[in-house]
Amino acid sequence: MICIFPKKVLNEIKAVCAEGKEEHCGMLLGEKNPDGFIVDDFLPLPNAITTMASFTISPEVMIDAMAQAGERKIIGIYHNHPCDAHPSWIDLKGMLTLPALIWLIIGIDGMGVFKINTQKDSSHPP
Repeated sequence: MICIFPKKVLNEIKAVCAEGKEEHCGMLLGEKNPDGFIVDDFLPLPNAITTMASFTISPEVMIDAMAQAGERKIIGIYHNHPCDAHPSWIDLKGMLTLPALIWLIIGIDGMGVFKINTQKDSSHPP
């Protein structure tokens, strides 16, 4: 999977995530094509819980974000970690709930883009 982020967008997301001590979160906007994802903008959203260890986007905020996105496609979620940029078990549960989306995680050691694969591998029998 290829994921393309303009440097300006990444820098703006990193700046938002550097504010305060709680986890920040939001939506990634762009296009999905057969080769991967192209992120061209982002939409910061309020974290429903103010903690350094987790984030939640309330259903009302999610609906409002879809309206704000308008014709633009929501292709992912971003958030920051106060530690490394690897998905937590809570992140993995979220990825299973929203498998079509990519997840950008910004940590103290850099950043990573993740997408869970929910497709069955037919080359391996059960």
